[in-house]
Amino acid sequence: MTNQLPFGAQYYVDGLYYKVGIHNYVYLYIGGSWMKSSHSVEDLDGMKKTLVNQDNKRKETLAKKHLRYLASQNEAEKKRKKQQAQKRKSVIKRKKAVRGRR
Repeated sequence: MTNQLPFGAQYYVDGLYYKVGIHNYVYLYIGGSWMKSSHSVEDLDGMKKTLVNQDNKRKETLAKKHLRYLASQNEAEKKRKKQQAQKRKSVIKRKKAVRGRR
């Protein structure tokens, strides 16, 4: 599915956008313009997936991806903080060891 829906699109089927126009003709969106399709309204009803359902699924997918991204960012932040704490501890140990030699 493209990022931007064609104006007037009503259905999304097998990667193509359709709409029902004047006199119940079915139009197909190809190459930036609407072309009359050989499908009938009945054909379209039999195979249709409304854009509302597709859009809801897309939104769910984007939300899930965003949550996974946030979780990975959170994990990365935790890992970075843990590494910084370990580094500080090793620096303190080295300083104590150097002081002990004097």
